[in-house]
Amino acid sequence: MISARIRPRPPLRFIALLRTATSDSAALAKQRSAIAGLAQREGFVCVDEIVLDGLSGTDKPLLHLLKRKATYDDFDAVVAADPSRLTRKGWIGFEHIRASFDARGIVVRFASDEPSGLIDAIRRASAASWSHEHSVATRSGIMDGLRGSTVVHASRTPVGVDRLYRDNDGRALYRASSDGRGGFLVLDPKTEAIWMHFPACKARTGLRWRSLRASFVPGERQKVELVRRLFVERFQYNRSPDGISRLLNSTHVAAPNHLPWTRHMVQQFLANTVYLGVGITHRTSRQPYMLTTPVRPIRRRTPANEWIVVKYRDIGDAFVPAELRHRVAEWQAKRLSRASGDAVVTPELLKILME
Repeated sequence: MISARIRPRPPLRFIALLRTATSDSAALAKQRSAIAGLAQREGFVCVDEIVLDGLSGTDKPLLHLLKRKATYDDFDAVVAADPSRLTRKGWIGFEHIRASFDARGIVVRFASDEPSGLIDAIRRASAASWSHEHSVATRSGIMDGLRGSTVVHASRTPVGVDRLYRDNDGRALYRASSDGRGGFLVLDPKTEAIWMHFPACKARTGLRWRSLRASFVPGERQKVELVRRLFVERFQYNRSPDGISRLLNSTHVAAPNHLPWTRHMVQQFLANTVYLGVGITHRTSRQPYMLTTPVRPIRRRTPANEWIVVKYRDIGDAFVPAELRHRVAEWQAKRLSRASGDAVVTPELLKILME
């Protein structure tokens, strides 16, 4: 009888994670002692120790561990004293981090009594339920803002387009125009005189506009004429995007980003529905309660009946000539249909772009 020789398993290599909100060395020593006790009982081997900043609650060092595992593969697990030492973002953040580590084969252990069985399942379900409700409430708030015109559908205004802000009575207060360098200018709505300039470093700390009504309007004349020329070249003279880019480069027409024109750049301009006066958002969704992916929730396509459509009447025919509007709408509708997974252009979609 031949007896098979069983090889002993190698000890689990782990990195000790410590976190404290103060410089209290006693708290760190207590965590080290708890982790050392677990390692002794289970026969683990500590290969490194990382002290996380508990005051800011940052989890960036945990992302570095994922890169370290993929590059060097010098550890098998991370051990912390308890879940609060792993992340300060509650059970939502804990589930995301654990999913990220599991996807890369990293075991997560705690020196304290780990939640397991029914308690662990209840906590996970509770976290997912809260996140789902928070996601739905946030989405509803954004949709209400879009319908009430207090929020524009795009975080970045397209080239040649300004934001016009009105009060609740419809009176124009001021316009916001891009300065071409990541910041924006605040202009007088009538004379277009510059009132204020927010550079890129301060563009997000400017005026509070949430209580106003926002809309897209044609901006600087030179940029409007440039975008209009793209649509004329493509849909009136039937030039291809590649031919348009070569034409613009040969005639030394500067692109908005000061780079040579490319086919892809021209396609981006032509596919933007804002130039027809239509803003479409919520074509894809990434709900935070979908705890099924290692790093970020899955981005899924939403059906056309769930899209949020905003009409910008002030755009008019500034960018697309009236005689070309139907051709442009058909072309953009085909691209939107392919992006949403539909094989054919629905009449409802074409109607959205034509109205």
